[in-house]
Amino acid sequence: MKLIEHEIVDFINKTVREEHGNRITIDSKLIDCGVDSFGISMVLLALDEKYSRFSSEWLEKNSIEDLTIKTIVERVTNDSN
Repeated sequence: MKLIEHEIVDFINKTVREEHGNRITIDSKLIDCGVDSFGISMVLLALDEKYSRFSSEWLEKNSIEDLTIKTIVERVTNDSN
């Protein structure tokens, strides 16, 4: 895993830990962290505050149940998104 990917996953895990969730990997779905819907919202808000890549429009187009960590990393690292 590239350094930037590692930093993003670490940031997600830090936020998940604050919401009392379980550690996840690049191959996990976000919901695999075990936090409730409020916790998922807090993780997504933290990601948007840090990276400014997760607008409500983007989130409406992507199912939270299917949202993978890899998709989040790609969203942050891809300039064309």
